[in-house]
Amino acid sequence: MPQTKTNRLMIFLILALGWMPTTQGQGPAIMVRDVNELLASIRSNATIVLQPGIYDFSQADSIDRPYCIWERGFAKNELHIVGVSNLRILSPKKSAARLTSQAIYGHLIVFENCNNITLKHLKIDREKEHTKSLGGALAFQNCNDVLLDQVQIVANRPHGISLVGCNHMRMTGCGFRASSEVALRAQGCNAVLFTDCNLLNNTGKAVVAVDSSNSVRFHGCAFIGNVLEADSAATYLIDACSSTDVGLLGGVIDQNKASHMVPEGMKAACSKVQIRPGNIWTVSRFRPMH
Repeated sequence: MPQTKTNRLMIFLILALGWMPTTQGQGPAIMVRDVNELLASIRSNATIVLQPGIYDFSQADSIDRPYCIWERGFAKNELHIVGVSNLRILSPKKSAARLTSQAIYGHLIVFENCNNITLKHLKIDREKEHTKSLGGALAFQNCNDVLLDQVQIVANRPHGISLVGCNHMRMTGCGFRASSEVALRAQGCNAVLFTDCNLLNNTGKAVVAVDSSNSVRFHGCAFIGNVLEADSAATYLIDACSSTDVGLLGGVIDQNKASHMVPEGMKAACSKVQIRPGNIWTVSRFRPMH
């Protein structure tokens, strides 16, 4: 008998993604087509595959579920995923699934007390009308062992990604664009690694803000076209306080504008980074990386 469209789609996904539909500790891959199916599928020990399309969280049913809690308020409809372990949310190809929300305030998704989370091939792209509103794209609070693989974030909000009290976070091949305050924030975190990521066209007070954290590293990343301006305060490409082992290995820094590259007292490690002449700032201080 001829294969059905569903069978052909499953075969394509297996070949394209390079993984079998059943993985150790996880059941069969769960195929979803819209945001409500996605929310209904969120649980521990699950692999969720998003078919190409737009997943608008402001159009979701907003019903609290065992692992999904909505924080509501004026012009706010923020999803919190709480207490989940071993969850993978994937798209068959890069940026094929676009996650967005029309809500003015809040993050798109906040992960709380979660472990072993993987997001792959997703695009988070919020509308441009409310760049000065509170919130952002993604937030992780008290999470461990998280991987973002080829996730593209176009925040159009103050924050791109916020990490609070997290350990062993990896971002690989990701893009962080159009944040109006801070693209990447890490507070009270340990072992955060960005590899081959692009931080482009962000504005505000800093591209990266690190506070009370240890080992926040950027390997082969590009900081390009970030224009940071504030009325009365200094601005920094990378701002850090009360933190250790913050540094860059390889990558490119070009066409950025800020009052400082890093705070004058910050002991940032920098090795093999191409700091091109297209940048505009007043102070740049590094110590060699060993």
